[in-house]
Amino acid sequence: MKTALVLGGGGARGLAHIGVLKVLERHGFRPDLIVGCSIGSIIGGMYAQTPDINSIEQKVREYFKSTEYESLSISVLERHRDTEYDDDFLHQIARNLFKRVLLNMVATRRSILKNDKLDSTIKYLIKPGDISETEIPFACNATDLVSGEPVLFTQGDIQLAIKASSSIPGYLPPIQWDSKLLVDGAVTYSLPVKFAQDLGAQKIISVNVKQTLKPQADYRNVFDILLRVNSVTSSLLYKETAKQADLQIEPDVGDFLWYDFKYMDEIIRAGEQAALNKLEELNKKIIQPSKSFWKRFFKSSY
Repeated sequence: MKTALVLGGGGARGLAHIGVLKVLERHGFRPDLIVGCSIGSIIGGMYAQTPDINSIEQKVREYFKSTEYESLSISVLERHRDTEYDDDFLHQIARNLFKRVLLNMVATRRSILKNDKLDSTIKYLIKPGDISETEIPFACNATDLVSGEPVLFTQGDIQLAIKASSSIPGYLPPIQWDSKLLVDGAVTYSLPVKFAQDLGAQKIISVNVKQTLKPQADYRNVFDILLRVNSVTSSLLYKETAKQADLQIEPDVGDFLWYDFKYMDEIIRAGEQAALNKLEELNKKIIQPSKSFWKRFFKSSY
C-alpha cells in the first residue's frame, strides 16, 4: 500500500514538519512518497534525500546561524511585525513594501531580494541531483505565472524544483524555467494532496501548518480589501484540500507568523505533540490496513 506524506507550506510554521517526522521515524513509520510545497518542499526534500530526521534538524539549526540565512533579511520583517492583520505572506510583503521600499524600486524590480539569495539557501540545505533519485520518492509543486497553472516536479534538478516551490512572490524573484515563470507552490496548492493522489498514493497523511483565518473588520484602503479577498480564497481552498487526506496532522502553530523562525524550538515541539496525538489514528487508518494488505498478498501467493 503506497502511503504519501504531504507537507504543506506556511513559512516558519513549516518547521513543525521536523517535529512530525521525528515522531513518525521514532515509531518506525516511513512514507513511500513525500510531496511538499514551499517550506514543506525544503524539509520534505531534505528528508527524502537523507531519511534521518536528527541530521536534518541539525542541518536546519546550523542554517539559521549561517550567512545564507542572514542574507534573506528575515530579521527586517520581524522588526516590522504587524499583528493586526492576517498572516499571509502577501500581506506581510505588501506592508513591508509600503513602509520600507521606495516607489521607484517597486516600479523597476520584480522582487525585494535577488535570485542569488535563495540560491545560496537551497544549495546549503539540498544536495544536488535529480529529483527522481532521492532515497524516498519525492515531488514538489510550484505555480506558473504565465499560464496560472500549478506545476509538479517529479524529475529534473531538485535544487531548481525546490527553489521554484519556495519563491515567495514579491519577496523573491520568479524562476525562469523553459517558457514558464515559476513562483511559490502555495499560490495554487499550499497543501498538495491532489498531487499525491495523482502519483498513485492510496493513503495520504497531510501535515497542515497554515494559519487559521481570523476575523478582520478594519480595512484602511482598497489594498487591504484585495489582500483580504486573497486570504479568504486561499483559506477555503486549503480546508477543502485537507479533507481529502486520510489522516490530518495539524500542529498548533496558528499564532506564529510566516517569518517567526526564531521560535524554531516551540514550533518543532508543536509538530511533535500533534503527531503524538495522532499515533492511534495513524496505526488504525494507515499502518494496520497496510499490514493486512501484505498479509493477504503473501497468503494468495503461496
